[in-house]
Amino acid sequence: MKEKASNKMIGLVLIFTLAIGSAQCESAPNDRSLVIEGGILIDGSGSAPASGTIVVISNGRIVQVGPKTRVKMPGNTKVIDVGGATILPGFINAHVHRSYNLEKLYV
Repeated sequence: MKEKASNKMIGLVLIFTLAIGSAQCESAPNDRSLVIEGGILIDGSGSAPASGTIVVISNGRIVQVGPKTRVKMPGNTKVIDVGGATILPGFINAHVHRSYNLEKLYV
């Protein structure tokens, strides 16, 4: 009888722990737009690397990629100049632990 009660208690503690861990991960992406510029863009399509391009990110998603002269920057935009570094848009961090602060994962 004590063994059944002990197993139930362990199960409840596990459920409670998982519920708390899940609740801490809920966060909304920042609505401020971000522009990455000043680098060499490799888009993965097989075309040659391009300089003079920018990547516009809004609400956590890439919304525009192209030459700086043709891409419009939205208002309330933070601009990051990567100083000649390589820009590889579209990569995601697929190995994330539930206990991490998801807000820090958004750019």
